[in-house]
Amino acid sequence: MKLIWDSGEEKARKEPTTVSQEVLPAGEYDAEVVKSEQRQSTQSWMKTDANPEGWELTLWLDVHVNGKRFRVFDGIPATHTERTKTVLASAGLPVPAKGMKEWNEEVLLGTTVRIRTYLSKTTGKAKVGDYLAPKAVIEGKKAGLGKVKVDASDIPF
Repeated sequence: MKLIWDSGEEKARKEPTTVSQEVLPAGEYDAEVVKSEQRQSTQSWMKTDANPEGWELTLWLDVHVNGKRFRVFDGIPATHTERTKTVLASAGLPVPAKGMKEWNEEVLLGTTVRIRTYLSKTTGKAKVGDYLAPKAVIEGKKAGLGKVKVDASDIPF
């Protein structure tokens, strides 16, 4: 790694964040995906026989409520393909077909997903419970409340 001295970026990082330090109450929210990346998890439970290196999709989600911005994090193991498909469907994006080995997680950046959160018993922080159909779909006549139903049969990949 090449070191870059006196860039001013360290000073910028030390300034107060605009993310609220309050806890986001449990509920349903629209959230913007501000970070979407593949990484190896540090959590040992994500390492399995099928996923020995512990690869996961890491999401940073920003929720705006009453002029405050809350950040919610989610880590989805690479083996949890149904949950990944539900995230994509919630964002209104095509879902990968069964058997597809790779996809570009960056397609989620800047999209809006509908989430249902709960409060973690261990940390007291908001966690993503479910990814829901977008609010516009829920309010329409064709869809009811609940988790996104994923049908990839008509997607050409």
